[in-house]
Amino acid sequence: MVRSFVEADSERPLFVFINYMDVHQPYVAPEPYRSMYLEAGQEITSKLDSASRYADLLDNGTISLSEVEKSELSAIYDGCLTYLDQQVENLLQSLRRAGVYDSTLIIITSDHGEVFGEYGKFGHGDLLNRPLIHIPLIVRYPALLPSPAEREELVSITDIFYSLSNLLGLKEAAATGSPKRDLFSKKIKEAPCYSSFTLGRFPLELMKHRQDTRSVWTPSNRHYILRGNEAIQCFDLSSDFAEQYNLCPSKVPQQEVVSRIAEMREKVVEFVEDNQDLRITRELKIDPQVVRAMRALGYVGQGRNNENYEIRTSAQEHPHFMEHFKTGNFFFALDSLSAAEEEFRKALEISPQNIRLRIKYSFVLYRNKKYEETARTLHPIIGTAAQDKEVSLILGLAFKEMGKTDRAIEYFGKASELDPSKLVSAMNAAELLMNRRQFGEARVYIQRIMTHHYGNLSALLNIVACYLKNGYPEGARDLLLEQLKKARSGTIYAILSHVYQEMGQENEAEKCRELAAKLGVSRARFDLLKKRLSFEGLKNNN
Repeated sequence: MVRSFVEADSERPLFVFINYMDVHQPYVAPEPYRSMYLEAGQEITSKLDSASRYADLLDNGTISLSEVEKSELSAIYDGCLTYLDQQVENLLQSLRRAGVYDSTLIIITSDHGEVFGEYGKFGHGDLLNRPLIHIPLIVRYPALLPSPAEREELVSITDIFYSLSNLLGLKEAAATGSPKRDLFSKKIKEAPCYSSFTLGRFPLELMKHRQDTRSVWTPSNRHYILRGNEAIQCFDLSSDFAEQYNLCPSKVPQQEVVSRIAEMREKVVEFVEDNQDLRITRELKIDPQVVRAMRALGYVGQGRNNENYEIRTSAQEHPHFMEHFKTGNFFFALDSLSAAEEEFRKALEISPQNIRLRIKYSFVLYRNKKYEETARTLHPIIGTAAQDKEVSLILGLAFKEMGKTDRAIEYFGKASELDPSKLVSAMNAAELLMNRRQFGEARVYIQRIMTHHYGNLSALLNIVACYLKNGYPEGARDLLLEQLKKARSGTIYAILSHVYQEMGQENEAEKCRELAAKLGVSRARFDLLKKRLSFEGLKNNN
């Protein structure tokens, strides 16, 4: 899309912003890039695949990695970087073809870095340590920068806006930001860099016991970090670039950190875009899956607060509406479901046409085991809501609990069609169909799960357990053999050994046990997998 835009009219001045996501989790660059930096004999096991997709599993201890596995995870990330390099090269080639390469100002940067076990964290959560805020900045513009050079001055991502505005002579626009340093000047002004991590995606009621993380990096290479009420830190990056030795409070008073952070925070000027300066030249339709991914990351619709925005704009008629809705959301987040139900009921009485609220209220009713009322609440909006996949899923769950299997399968199937990546819809449809021994029909949903949730051990175990429960171990065997074609995994060999035992094929079971053991599966791991294969339903996925 960008290449066609650039090449369509090379005479017209243009501005393009591209947010490449190839080095953001999940780290799933296509082969040969994904595994190109693994050493001989190393492979992407199911565990490593999950680690490359879900940083939260590493942070909460669900998955733990050895030092070797950490280096393998970093190697997978390096493969993503190389893949991204190739995509950037493709873009630069299109600029060359359009004849605008040398007349285009090109800036490559990032919004954050990643960590791979440093500070006990993975990915890029709420830390502001040096590896997470020390980002690349590459600029090419022969008119201003005729020859390659490296500069050592400390600059901030916010300086890019100021520098571009200054370059284009937009003095008014530059003044509305927080101007400090001109990246294109011969001598860049020395000033500290300020970074912040704001928990703005969460309801304010849930943030009362939490504080944002903020940091100041000074030109003298002192790095001050204030992590809410949890940590006050100061590092000397000149001698401690890895930030291993906190100078607080033994060498630097804690108050010095607090004061430096407060001083910078006061200087930050919020930049508010004036929409009267914007003119839409044309609109593009974006893939809904891309929009969902961007919204989940907080780049579209104010992240998790988008729901509040939708509700607010669709229900201006009563001043008490938002109070009931916000309070209901607060109780829902605390799992106080009876209180949440009462608040949502009051909000719905005020605005019965509010579809988003009706869906939220119905889910609370379902959680409170009021299944008939759940169905009645959703009945008026079946087939009419943009959120029909959510409506169908909740109806499927309610009808399942009421024992109305035909209706449950119908709605789970519809929800899965509307959102093939939704695990719970496909899993429930597969389970109910297998309970009826309709294994062929169930296979459609199982394949969907394996496509969208490859590497999800919990999902795989649920499917295998369901096959075993319903007396069809051959289905479990075939599924596991398919997975082994994609990745040689000790865990899958261990599961397969249990399946062969169920089939009475002890020789095959023993071969799988031996292969699993060679790949590092312990006896305790065997026993744990066997225990988890005792079917417990889908409560975790619901």
